[in-house]
Amino acid sequence: MENFGWGRLAFDLAEVAERILSDCGADRFALGLGHSFGGSLTTVVAARHPDFYQRIVLVDPVVFPPNIDVGSSRGSELALRTRRRRRRWNSRAEAREFLAGKPLFESWNPGSLDLYIGEGLRDAEGGTVELKCAPEVEAEIFGGPHDIDLHAAADRLAVPALVLRATQGNFPPEVYVDWVARMKHGRLVDIEGGHLVPMEDPGRVAQVVLDDCNPSTNRGS
Repeated sequence: MENFGWGRLAFDLAEVAERILSDCGADRFALGLGHSFGGSLTTVVAARHPDFYQRIVLVDPVVFPPNIDVGSSRGSELALRTRRRRRRWNSRAEAREFLAGKPLFESWNPGSLDLYIGEGLRDAEGGTVELKCAPEVEAEIFGGPHDIDLHAAADRLAVPALVLRATQGNFPPEVYVDWVARMKHGRLVDIEGGHLVPMEDPGRVAQVVLDDCNPSTNRGS
C-alpha cells in the first residue's frame, strides 16, 4: 500500500506537526521525541523543517547502513510474522495474560503493558477487544516502500539531536556512530536495554531525556 510507505508517513508526520503548531499558536516544539521508526521519521521531518523543533531525541531509531536493500529479507520476515499476530480477545484481562507471556512483551515494565492494553486495544463486537492497529497495516509499514534517505537527512539536520542506542538493540554500534557523525549537532549515548527500552524502563529513558533538555540538572548519570 503506497499510503504506508515511509516517505508518505514522514509527510503525514510533518502535516500533523504543522497543524498542532498552528492550532496552539506556537512557533516550534521544545522537543521532538521518537522511538524506533518514530525516531527515523522525526529525523526526516526535523531535517526538512528546521523550524519545527528546538531539539530532538531519537531512541534506538531504525537506521540501516548506507547502500543496502532495506526492503529485502528482514522487512519481509517482519511483515510475514506481523500478519499472523492475534488481534482479538474476549477481554482486556485475557489480552494482558496472553501478551505478557510473549517474548516481545516479557521484559516490559508492568505499567507499560497496562498502558498498551488500555490504549492499544479498542472495544469490538460482542464485548471483545481488538488491536487498534490492524496487523495488516503494521505489516505494510514493515514491508512497504522504504523511500526515505536517513543518511541524507542526517547531513541536513541542523537542530541538536541526542541519539540513544539500546545496548541490546537490533543495530550495530558502528551504524549509529557513522550516522550521528553526519549530524551538525549530534550526540550518541548508550542506554542499557533492548530495542524496546522505553517500555522496559520508561522512568530511566524519561530521566535521560529530561537531563538532556535541562543540562543544569544532569548529575553525570
